[in-house]
Amino acid sequence: RSSDLYTNQADQCRKLAATLKSQCPEHIMPVLIQAAQLCREKQHTKAIELLQEFAEQHPANAAEIKLTMAQLKIAQGSVTKACMILQSIEELQHKPGMVSALVMMYSHEEDIDSAIEVFTQAIQWYQEYQPNSTTHLSLIREAANFKLKHGRKKEAISDLEQLWRQNPKDIHTLAQLISAYSLVDPEKAKVFSKHLPSSDSMSLKVDVDALENSHGATFIRKKAGKVTGENQQSPTDQGQVETKKKKKKKKGKLPKHYDPKVTPDPERWLPMRERSYYRGRKKGKKKEQIGKGTQGAVAGASSDLDASKSASSPPTSPRPGTATTTTPATSSSASNVIPPRHQKPVGAAGTKKKQQQKKKKGGKGGW
Repeated sequence: RSSDLYTNQADQCRKLAATLKSQCPEHIMPVLIQAAQLCREKQHTKAIELLQEFAEQHPANAAEIKLTMAQLKIAQGSVTKACMILQSIEELQHKPGMVSALVMMYSHEEDIDSAIEVFTQAIQWYQEYQPNSTTHLSLIREAANFKLKHGRKKEAISDLEQLWRQNPKDIHTLAQLISAYSLVDPEKAKVFSKHLPSSDSMSLKVDVDALENSHGATFIRKKAGKVTGENQQSPTDQGQVETKKKKKKKKGKLPKHYDPKVTPDPERWLPMRERSYYRGRKKGKKKEQIGKGTQGAVAGASSDLDASKSASSPPTSPRPGTATTTTPATSSSASNVIPPRHQKPVGAAGTKKKQQQKKKKGGKGGW
């Protein structure tokens, strides 16, 4: 079943192909299925070996097998080996399709000599078995065109002479033959040029005026015909048409505050830093700004904390070796002062009350 091949059931596909091969050993299909399965598994070398073995054992089906092998070689990128396999098929060597494929593949590999050899072998076969047939003459013409295309004019002369002898009225072939002989043998080119028809017999009846007035001759200006009768326009109509054809010229836009008396700055197109009169920005004194500085910094706090600026304030503690006299007023005020460790922060009681209220609202259950 072909479904096993396309559904990636490799083991089942191999078993079915083996049973088919045992039942019909000379049939080509089981071998092709096995080769296709190997190619799906990216084992192209094993597939080609399998096909080669079958072709040697069954030469009657060798042509189809070799075509499959050539296709696999092309898929691998080895075009020259594929050409060798195709040339080994003797019953297809002279076929126009095979000749065309081989010439194209050899041209892709830039092997012009091998391509010409393919043409030569095919022409010799038709010369022996089907001389002067349409296929024979078409192969000769294609071979001559191929040789002229690749600069092999000496080799193309024999093919062109054979074609011209078959049809002496073929002017195109005769012209090609004269062109090829002009580079190889100019005297023979003169001899063959005598067979060209005269210029009078080759002249064609062509209406030159009709050809110039056709749509193809776009580069020729048509002459304006004379207008007579009703189609003639009055001078007033002509003046209106001329005014319509005239296009208004737009004035260029000038910048704002433009003074025509003042000459513009020649350096106005340059950036400000590249101009000759640029002196840079003036660096002023750094001012204390609110919101700048480290986190928690307060403007003006440094002056309050400077001990040198508070020299006028009396010291809070007496210096050693000095006697101090206390008045009753000062002693009473000092007794009322609360030490800093015993001071309570402002708003501490309020915050405690708020925390207690939150706990009561929340509760243990979270309701």
